[in-house]
Amino acid sequence: MSAIEHRRPKEVAALATACTSGDLEDAKRLIGTYLLGRSPENHALHKFWSTLLTALAHNHAKIASYLLAQGVPFGLLDIQQAIETRSTAIFNVLLQHGWNVNLPLSETKQPALA
Repeated sequence: MSAIEHRRPKEVAALATACTSGDLEDAKRLIGTYLLGRSPENHALHKFWSTLLTALAHNHAKIASYLLAQGVPFGLLDIQQAIETRSTAIFNVLLQHGWNVNLPLSETKQPALA
């Protein structure tokens, strides 16, 4: 049995590169190109979840904020990465985009500041 090969869509790979380097203008261009001609119900911005994680890991708060403002969703992995990054700017971005720091991280984990 052969292994299944997974390849990221080219737009996700290109955006991940911008998120790694901190190139906000390139990130804006790539998202803009992706959204061009798509209706809001066909955006599928959830497929960019890993690029947000990359921006958080590299402490690029402006890119993270932009991705969130465009509708890229965040979840527990992103919060865990923010905790690992230990950046006030990253925490502020997540707070501005709806993270409730007082809620437990999960059923078995305390709030981030506990």
